[in-house]
This record gives sequence, structure tokens and C-alpha cells, in this order.
Amino acid sequence: MDFKNLPGGQIKRIFMNLLYGLECLHQSGFLHLDIKPSNCLYSYEKNVYTAYLSDFGFSMRCDNPE
Repeated sequence: MDFKNLPGGQIKRIFMNLLYGLECLHQSGFLHLDIKPSNCLYSYEKNVYTAYLSDFGFSMRCDNPE
């Protein structure tokens, strides 16, 4: 995905979606361990982008998520 042509609000929304996904994952006691651009999926609906984390193949259960 090319972020250069997106308005600042869209970029902020994408990163907030990804951070929220990580927060939910960590609160559930898991670590992703393979965050990279190719493991982020995007949808575009009604002029709004939404981002999702994917590929949890390297994820691990964390005994102490804090």
C-alpha cells in the first residue's frame, strides 16, 4: 500500500487500527512476533481504509502479558 497519497486522517486511522489489534492481542496474552507490512491487510469501503493484522504463525502465548 502506498501511504504517500493518503490524507493524514486516513494514515492515522490505519495505524490506530493496527495498534488496537496489537493491544487486543496482548491483552489476550499473545505476542505476534512478526509485524511487517506484508502481515497487515487493508480494506477500503465508503472512502475509509481499515487495517487488520494477519499471519499469526509466529505468535506465542505470553505467561505475563503485562
